[in-house]
Amino acid sequence: MEFIKILFNIAFTVLPLLLLLLLQIPAARATTRSSTENNNNNHNIQNAETTTIATTIITTTPTTTATTTNNNKNKNNISTTISIGELRKHEQIIDNSIDFTVDPCDDFYQYACGEWKQQLYHQHHHHYNNADHTEDKSSDGEERKAEQTVKYVNDDAQSDKYDRTLAMIDYLADKEVLKYFNKRNMTKNLNTTTTARTQATTTAPTTKEPDFIIKVYKYYKSCIAIQQYEPIKYLEWLELNEHVKWPSLINTTTTATATTATNSEEHQTNKHDHNADTEGEEDDEIVMDADDDDDDDEVDETKTADEMNDEAAQDYDSSWIITLAKLRKYGMNGIFIEEIIYNTKSFPTKMLLGFNKPTKEGGFKSMKNEHLKIILNNLNLKLSADSYKKLWLQVTKFEWQLTKLNDLSDELGTTMITIAYLPVPWLSDYLKVIFNQTRPLDANMRIVITNVAYFMALDDLLNEYDDNFLNQYLQIRFLWHLYQQEPQHFQPLECIQHIKSFIPLAFDWIYEKQNDYLKPEIPKINVMFNNLRRQFNLTLYNNRNNFDSATLDQLVKKLESIQLYVGSFVDIDGSEFFYENRKFYSSLKLSSAEYYFNHLKMLKFNFEALHFGMQGVSTHSRYYDMQEYNRGLSSAPYFNQRLNTLNIPLSLLRPPLYHKDFTDIYKYSSLGFLIGQTLMYGFNLNGLAKEEHTTKLMQQVKCLGSWQSTEFNDKIADTSGLRLSYHSFFHSHNNNLISNRKKFFLNYAQTFCGSHNSDEALGRSHVNYALAQFAEFAKTFECSPDSHMNPHEKCYLWD
Repeated sequence: MEFIKILFNIAFTVLPLLLLLLLQIPAARATTRSSTENNNNNHNIQNAETTTIATTIITTTPTTTATTTNNNKNKNNISTTISIGELRKHEQIIDNSIDFTVDPCDDFYQYACGEWKQQLYHQHHHHYNNADHTEDKSSDGEERKAEQTVKYVNDDAQSDKYDRTLAMIDYLADKEVLKYFNKRNMTKNLNTTTTARTQATTTAPTTKEPDFIIKVYKYYKSCIAIQQYEPIKYLEWLELNEHVKWPSLINTTTTATATTATNSEEHQTNKHDHNADTEGEEDDEIVMDADDDDDDDEVDETKTADEMNDEAAQDYDSSWIITLAKLRKYGMNGIFIEEIIYNTKSFPTKMLLGFNKPTKEGGFKSMKNEHLKIILNNLNLKLSADSYKKLWLQVTKFEWQLTKLNDLSDELGTTMITIAYLPVPWLSDYLKVIFNQTRPLDANMRIVITNVAYFMALDDLLNEYDDNFLNQYLQIRFLWHLYQQEPQHFQPLECIQHIKSFIPLAFDWIYEKQNDYLKPEIPKINVMFNNLRRQFNLTLYNNRNNFDSATLDQLVKKLESIQLYVGSFVDIDGSEFFYENRKFYSSLKLSSAEYYFNHLKMLKFNFEALHFGMQGVSTHSRYYDMQEYNRGLSSAPYFNQRLNTLNIPLSLLRPPLYHKDFTDIYKYSSLGFLIGQTLMYGFNLNGLAKEEHTTKLMQQVKCLGSWQSTEFNDKIADTSGLRLSYHSFFHSHNNNLISNRKKFFLNYAQTFCGSHNSDEALGRSHVNYALAQFAEFAKTFECSPDSHMNPHEKCYLWD
């Protein structure tokens, strides 16, 4: 009996343990099977990757392994999957873009980009519209990813929103800003109902916004509210606030019984029809009530446009130079004269004003017939066919005479003079207006003059015309100047792009707030920049241009003192920038209902900020160049010569140029090249005095000048930026295999891929020219001597 009791106790103790052990066996088998499958999957991924890239004679080895610890195994497994996935996607795009029917030694751009536009929409969209937010684990991040996948990808895949790599990056960045504004509007609407409901149903921005963001949003609301473009409101506002007495050519209330020469339907419907077809963006639009403006000026319809012009001309006695100066305050430049801001080497924050003949974009550009028709049509100005023909002939004759002045040679070059020695007297009146001076100017004030002969000839030409015609011409050119900045249909995304050109830093704030996961990448970009700078420092000390020691010292000091800004905010809400710009924009007044007022206000605000810096008190402009209207439109890096800074918008840090999991070879051959190229813009010939131009340097200049495919400074930047990024990578990475060199050149070339003929031509000239000057490229692809991509003479300024 005792024995049975003992057996019972043993069974009672052991059986539960056996049962528990039996339950653990299936789980262990499942774990083993899962581990085996994961290993097989990883092996398959690597095999698939190698197979895909093998077609381009490139062998890929994933750089991120599945090393884990007991504490963070799951986290590392996820990271590994993402890393390999993003790398594979990028390499597949490289592979799928290649046109293997083209000889890379004949036309490398076509070889690298020939199939780019074929696979752009169905592959690039699906991969990158929802891949660049993988680190955003918030519910907002999940919503953003889902919306991008469902709406942005599908809608944009059916439309032509962009046509090259950088434009794609800009477009996707603008989309994020638009989403921010949409959520902001949704939050406001929900708040009017209940705060609790808002918190429960929206992921809208919760951070307190700075004042300049609120002002930008007002501008945005006024823009999307436009139903019909009415440029007459610009003229009315300027007449009231700047006391510009316009010639009556511009009179929107005039009606005529004669035939209209400007009512072409293509110009009536292209711009300013707010209901135009905008498929793919309807869900992004903020619905709001616009203020109705039904006030129409009453006119005497018995008079023709010509009669009213003649009557008004009798009372019009304003000087054309006063009108020109007033319009300059609202951004118009390069008509008759081009105003340029120069910095001084001794005081970088102090600037000098300069004058030249029109030089931007190759010099003065004449109006086209269709341009004048668009302007008159937008003003609802009706002229008889004879009157229109007369006006057009006057404009074309005058502009033909202006164009001839461009051919005058400049024997004196650029000189610094004082106000007392101005080449033409009316420049003094111009300066008084732009500096708001009623008293005589300081006779010792210095300005920079280039092409004195042009100014003398211009003075003679303008004396042949009366003020009435010259002011009419200035009105036409000013309205065309504004028209070129307007949104095409005043749709939300177009309004984002329009406003960003004026206040890019506000959009940087929004983008960086929504993508703060990119902050850890900033130190890595700094490392890349320092490697590029170190490589260029070696180039300078090699001194192939035979500079003297003083010039070499000057160049090295400039290089060492360059400051890099990645994004606008080191500490987004606590930086010097944040407080400085909040104060800077405090005086800016914008309205949510007055688009035309806002546009003019921003133009004048930027003009005054730029000219205010001439007194040496402006510091905010270290972050972007206010001279360029379209500077803020692009995510491309840029160099500020005046302050010796290199700026990289944070929106540039996205595929296909950059992803945190890309291997360094892809980072250096795309983003690294763009940084190197931008750095080289800071070391073009404009920064060297003529006495510093050595014989060796001028030989290279002559060599570069023999190519006409791109602008001269672009050639220097392209050739030297490529060399800089290439040598920086391969000197710091011990993997100089031919397959890696091919990777580098392919990824570099695809930075320039485009889907339109004009973009293809531009990309081809950049890529083929730079590579043809680089012996390492010819060696890598075994190009025969004197082939198109391996000319005997190779031209470059910096090696």
